[in-house]
Amino acid sequence: MSSSIIFSMPALSVFFVLSFLYLKLRHKKEQLTLHYHPQSALINKVLNTTQLKQLTFSPSLLLFNGNLQCIINPFKGNYLKRFMPFRYSRELFVLKDGGTIGLDWLEGIPFEKQGKSIVAIVPGLSSDSNEVYVVNLVLEAQRNGFKPVVINYRGASNVGLTTGKLYCAGSTDDVREPLRYIYEKYCQNESGRDRPLYLVGNSMGANLTANFLGKEGGKSFIRAAVCVQPPLKMWECGKNLEHRNMGFYNYVLGNNLKRKINLFAPKIHQHYKDNHGIDVHQVLSQCRHLIDIDTHMTAKSFGYGNIENYYDKASCIHRIPHIKTPLFIMMARDDPIIGENAIDHETCKENPYILLGVTDQGGHIGYFESMFHTRQWHTQPVFEFLKSFQ
Repeated sequence: MSSSIIFSMPALSVFFVLSFLYLKLRHKKEQLTLHYHPQSALINKVLNTTQLKQLTFSPSLLLFNGNLQCIINPFKGNYLKRFMPFRYSRELFVLKDGGTIGLDWLEGIPFEKQGKSIVAIVPGLSSDSNEVYVVNLVLEAQRNGFKPVVINYRGASNVGLTTGKLYCAGSTDDVREPLRYIYEKYCQNESGRDRPLYLVGNSMGANLTANFLGKEGGKSFIRAAVCVQPPLKMWECGKNLEHRNMGFYNYVLGNNLKRKINLFAPKIHQHYKDNHGIDVHQVLSQCRHLIDIDTHMTAKSFGYGNIENYYDKASCIHRIPHIKTPLFIMMARDDPIIGENAIDHETCKENPYILLGVTDQGGHIGYFESMFHTRQWHTQPVFEFLKSFQ
């Protein structure tokens, strides 16, 4: 026994050395591949006055693909939640339909309409203001002289659900109403010199951001915005979740959403049964994946009828042509949740207000350059773009 162990030690050493050399050889710094309308004076000015063309992403040797970048995210998030580098000041905002959301401000709730430019951050599907990528955006905003505020969802971040309604990828009013409130209360001046308001959406929050900007068109009060890995074509994301990685992310995202809905099942059960004919308890007991919940609950309760119609109508790709706010869309080809087929280069390039930046690696809101640190690289290009409109 001992001789076989001794014999295997050199072999293991060779294996680890070769593995390290392989990872080192394939490890590379990569720049954003930028796609935009070639005659866009706006985007050309941005690229000529920023470092976006020079910024490079160097993924950790130990996080060398999209799955690893994605899977490590919650572990880093759990660590960060135990050692939060700051505390938010919370402001409660009541939506027109009676729903309540939390607005989490860094460095206190504003008391005047002057000062640092405000940047509003919208999280992903089942996330809130304490997620690792949200915290990193907040810290990067602070470093770059912005005042950040996180717009949480109904029932998120320890805010109770005050109506029988939840939210979905088409709930644009849940972003528009708090943004309008922030703008009118903390930005709009009688002198006409308004305090700038910026917007950063992440994942599903990026879908809501793009849908909101598209609906606003030329009336938008947002100075500039960024969408980090939006599901531009939700139907393609659905196919990706269902057929790739053995449906792992379809299951994980479904479980996360189920846990969240279960918290409020007693409150929403009667409302869903009376208004939508949906037995929430039964649906949750039968659904195992995100697509199951979207099929049997989300699509029906929000008036889309079926999942195909929901994924089509709620997809922000249809609003991209109507956006007239400077917008940076950031995507990763190895994103295991969104999928490469959801990236629409041509539609983005046709709009002179849009800059699309794509990396080969990064995972889904990963972009970790170190296995042992919580910082994320993508926050740099996000604020490099926004700063150009200061």
